[in-house]
Amino acid sequence: MISVRYTQQLTHEMTHFGKDLTKLAMTSDGSHFIQNYIKTYYSLRIFILQLLINNVCELTVSKNGHNVICCCIEYYPPSLTTFILYELSCDIDKYVKHKFGYRVIIGMIAHFPPYLINDFIESILINIDCYCKDIFGHYIIQQIIEHTTDQSQYNYKIQIFMYLIDNCELLVDTPTICSVYVTAIQYANYQYKDMLFTKIKENSNVVISIFSSNYGKDLSKYLYKYFGYYVLYSTITSNLSADNKKVIFAALSRITEWSIQFIITYKYNS
Repeated sequence: MISVRYTQQLTHEMTHFGKDLTKLAMTSDGSHFIQNYIKTYYSLRIFILQLLINNVCELTVSKNGHNVICCCIEYYPPSLTTFILYELSCDIDKYVKHKFGYRVIIGMIAHFPPYLINDFIESILINIDCYCKDIFGHYIIQQIIEHTTDQSQYNYKIQIFMYLIDNCELLVDTPTICSVYVTAIQYANYQYKDMLFTKIKENSNVVISIFSSNYGKDLSKYLYKYFGYYVLYSTITSNLSADNKKVIFAALSRITEWSIQFIITYKYNS
C-alpha cells in the first residue's frame, strides 16, 4: 500500500511534466518511464489519464506514444479509459491502417467489454473487404474473430466467415486474406469450417496457390491438421490434373514431415 505522502510526491513528479507529458511519452525513455508509473502506481491513475485526455490521437500514431495508450488500456479499467475509444472513433480508418494505431485498436477489442466496443467493431466491419487486404487491418479482423466471445458479438464472426467464403478466390494472390483464413479455420464451428474448406477445394487455382506459395504454408498446415492427410489429399485433388496433383502431393508430404518432426521433438523434450 502506498502512503498518502508518497502518492503526493509521485503526483508532484508527474505534475512537473505537465503538458510536456505527451512529448515525453513520444520518446523511448519517456514512454518506458510513464508505463512503469501506470503499472506500479495505480493510485495515480486519474492524474495520469487526465494528462492524456485530448492527446490520444497524437500518441496513437507515435512509435513510443502508442505503447503508453496500450498500457493504459491493459492496466486500467475500461470505465476510466473510454475516452480513448471516443477520441479514436473520429477517424477509425486512419488508425486501423496505421502501423502503430492498429495495435491500440487490437488492445481495445481485447480489453473493452461488448457494450463499449460493439459499435466500434461494427464500424470496422463496414469496410471488411478493405481491411482484410490491408497489411495492418487484417490483424484487427483476426482479433475480432478471436476475442468476440459474447453472444451479442456472434454475428461479427459470421459476417467475417461469410465474407471469406464468398471471396475465396482472393487467396490466389492476397497473403493477408490467407492469414485471416488461418484464424477463421481455428475459431469457426464445424458448419463454417466445412463451408470454408468446401469453397477452397472447389477452386483449383486457389488450391494450387495455397499449397505452392510461401504465404499459403500456414493455411495448408491448418487444413492438414483439421481434415487429415487422406481426406485433404483425396478431396482437393479430385478435379486437378496429374501435374497439379504432384504439386499438392509434394506440399502435403512436406507438411507431414513437419508434423512428424514436431511430434518427435515434443516427445523428446517432454
